[in-house]
Amino acid sequence: MPIGRGWTYRLRQLIAALTARVRPDERALLARILNDEQVRLFEAMPRFDQRHSLDVYYALARAGYDHPQLLQAALLHDCGKVDSAGRTIPLLYYGLIVILQHSAPRLYIYAARHGHGPLRPFAVHAGHEQRSATYAAAAGSDPVVVQILRDYATKRSTPLTSALRAADDMH
Repeated sequence: MPIGRGWTYRLRQLIAALTARVRPDERALLARILNDEQVRLFEAMPRFDQRHSLDVYYALARAGYDHPQLLQAALLHDCGKVDSAGRTIPLLYYGLIVILQHSAPRLYIYAARHGHGPLRPFAVHAGHEQRSATYAAAAGSDPVVVQILRDYATKRSTPLTSALRAADDMH
């Protein structure tokens, strides 16, 4: 997502993150389509990542996708933004990550590779897609869900990962 979208866009993103909510009917939806371990993965994410994942799910559904494993993958595609100790990426770091990825990519890579202490969120972010697949597998996800997430992490283009990426990029 280009930083060049403008500061008003980024400000709207920040406000959306700060005010993110998950409605009770959406919690019921999660309980219907995810197993208990998958729900725990979803709930471990910060509320703004939960909202984002639901928005990706809804974008796919509105586009006519009814593939159950793709829809589950949409809900879990960012669960790897929580590290193995249960720590999330603080909201402030998301802005820094976007700026570095687009303005100083080598600095982002350095921070991700040396991700200890205050640089830990960069390492968590850099590895989150693969970690999402690993977590989904450990949560007993259908192998197709895990494969979608693995393909997504490796940028392998399939009809399902292309749909997921398009929906993710919209939100």
